[in-house]
Amino acid sequence: MKIYIKGLETLFSFKPQFKTYAIRIWSPSPVIPQLKKHLPLDHPNFLCVQEYFFDDVWPRHCSATSILFDGTLAQKILEDFNSGRKDCEALLVHCIAGKNRSPAVTIALNEVFKLGHNTAQLKAIYHEANWYVYRTLVEKAKELGF
Repeated sequence: MKIYIKGLETLFSFKPQFKTYAIRIWSPSPVIPQLKKHLPLDHPNFLCVQEYFFDDVWPRHCSATSILFDGTLAQKILEDFNSGRKDCEALLVHCIAGKNRSPAVTIALNEVFKLGHNTAQLKAIYHEANWYVYRTLVEKAKELGF
């Protein structure tokens, strides 16, 4: 499976050439509806588009207003991807910057579902990934037997 990790800036020019499963990661913000309006994922090659809301924070750096990634959300992402990826040839994961949350989710999904990419190489390229999100997904996948 081909993988694409994007931030909003590079998402504007992205046109899927393959049947694609898309994951959109948003922070809770009043500007998100406007961003979604200007960045629709309505190309016919998007077979599945899932949206998740969580902040790019770690437990010890979480404020009272932050949405912390947790096992429940990890399970939802894993189960959604497992059931929705059947006919997909590509995975697009985007967040605001494409540096922390989206690489973490992509690397974890690559490892768990054996999407065909070198996990160590991805970790080296995306060294700023949110490793808390990555570990939470991988641990939940093991717990669920993926």
